[in-house]
Amino acid sequence: MGEVLYEKKYPKESPEDLEELQRQFDAGELEEHEMPSAEEFFRRLRKDDLYIPLPERKQKAANFIRAARKVSQLYELDITITKHISHISAEFCFTASAGLRDLLDVMRLADDIAFFANIRGYEIVLCLDFYTHAVIHKGRWINP
Repeated sequence: MGEVLYEKKYPKESPEDLEELQRQFDAGELEEHEMPSAEEFFRRLRKDDLYIPLPERKQKAANFIRAARKVSQLYELDITITKHISHISAEFCFTASAGLRDLLDVMRLADDIAFFANIRGYEIVLCLDFYTHAVIHKGRWINP
């Protein structure tokens, strides 16, 4: 997985959605799938990868982390910043919202962006990745 560098959760107004999911899980209403452990999944994924450090990106990585924390605090968005083998990810969790102008600053620094809807009790999860290492998979340059 990765090393959590920073995490902040803000109180939610309505935990009923999470309670309902927990009730469904406890009652056996949610399907379970046989899946490999996280360690096994990532071991398989990294098997054919080569990671080349990009020292020239060190200061930009610090700026990315600082900007992500600032936006989280400004808008009181739940955030988890994680250091992975090849990158740093900032995961913002929130309900639909308007007027997030300062979020653009973090997005401009990111190398990759992903949106997820309706997971873990949030309407939107925005994951921004900043690569600290070049990723070469089976001889092919993948990121950044």
